[in-house]
Amino acid sequence: MDHNSQKLSEKVLSFINAKDRDFVLEQISDWSPAMWFTARFTTQAHGIAPYLYVLFKDLQVLDNLDQSFHRYIKDQYFQNQKRVSRIQEILHTLLSRANDQNIPLMPLKGSILINDYYSDPAIRPMADVDLLISPEDYDRLDLLLESMQYHPFDSFDDGVYTNVHNLVSLDGEHPDNPIKIELSHKVGWPIGHLEFDITEHIWENAQKGFLGYDCAFKPTQERLLLMLICHNAGNQFNGKMRAFQLYDISLVTKLMNDQQWSNLKTIVEENQLQRIVFPVLAMAKRIIHIKFPAGFIEEMKLDTPVSLQNQVQVRSVDSLIASNDYKLLSLKLKDHSSKKIRRFLKVYQKIYFTIVRVLQFQWLYPGKEKIQQLKYIFSLSTYKKDSKWSSLSYIKYYWFILPLFYFPILFISNHQRDKWLGRLRLTMLRYLYESSEID
Repeated sequence: MDHNSQKLSEKVLSFINAKDRDFVLEQISDWSPAMWFTARFTTQAHGIAPYLYVLFKDLQVLDNLDQSFHRYIKDQYFQNQKRVSRIQEILHTLLSRANDQNIPLMPLKGSILINDYYSDPAIRPMADVDLLISPEDYDRLDLLLESMQYHPFDSFDDGVYTNVHNLVSLDGEHPDNPIKIELSHKVGWPIGHLEFDITEHIWENAQKGFLGYDCAFKPTQERLLLMLICHNAGNQFNGKMRAFQLYDISLVTKLMNDQQWSNLKTIVEENQLQRIVFPVLAMAKRIIHIKFPAGFIEEMKLDTPVSLQNQVQVRSVDSLIASNDYKLLSLKLKDHSSKKIRRFLKVYQKIYFTIVRVLQFQWLYPGKEKIQQLKYIFSLSTYKKDSKWSSLSYIKYYWFILPLFYFPILFISNHQRDKWLGRLRLTMLRYLYESSEID
């Protein structure tokens, strides 16, 4: 496995924009089995396997793919078709019962997208049903979920419910993997120590009657786009971005009119959200080739930290999904955990986690914001969010391990950081590939 995994990831993502058969055939003409294996891993990390199956079927290139890759994306499409059908049933049951009890709520993100924007919902992965509710309605909805056999889930986040706890498959979408229901009182994703709350704007002018239920609301189109942007920005910030989230944004932007773009601009400027909007739309333009009104991104860029402006242009797509990569690798390598693999996985985790933390500073303005972020990173309250925390582990990690990794990484270039991360990722993928060959 001697290929450049970063370049291969970019090639895989370029398929999202594929318009003709020859482009795909040219890209895959010299791929080795190891490269096809890495491509499969990338499609899973980015949640685009079902989408690629439909696209490649339309372009008539399925027979030109590696058989294992072909089989994987086909299985993912039909598995996700069943999963989305289950989610739709759950959503309708929930909305019907909430309607009977006059509990107003707003489905968020995927629930709106698969019903209003995707012509084929099966190409859009969904892990959960997100709902926005008022605090005073929480207890009533809690009882409603209890009647549906959904119970609070042991999670870092409050308001998460599920009726199944165990994963059935580690290979992506599966109808029997847990489907969670997440209740939120507000819409907003923190950027480090900074909080960006757009709940008021999401409710403003919300449209009543989603899916025919009087209790169910949906945001106006520009506010839906803002919600998707904030979600993606939070994921970029934490190294959890997935390409299908950018595709969500592309579907909404295609239907936006001039007045809606003007409304969005007003909300962004009033709430100083330019640094949230710019990196997301710039990355969407770079990866998905989305078009925006003339000058819109440039105006957002003007009020974005210079370091973040530069990061968007050079940051590798692999560093954007480093957290997802690590979770997949650690799950899949769990059954092949030799000491050597565990050591590399631990080093990979420390390096990617530290790189993400360093890159997070580029979202902040020099001076007070960066100092406050440094205090936030090293604070005991931040570390306590880990359920396995202890005073000794806090001292060990924050006083010794983190500075050992952090400060050298802080003072090297983005290119060098990506190079380190790429080499470690490739090493872990090699272990995973070799273990799969043995199986």
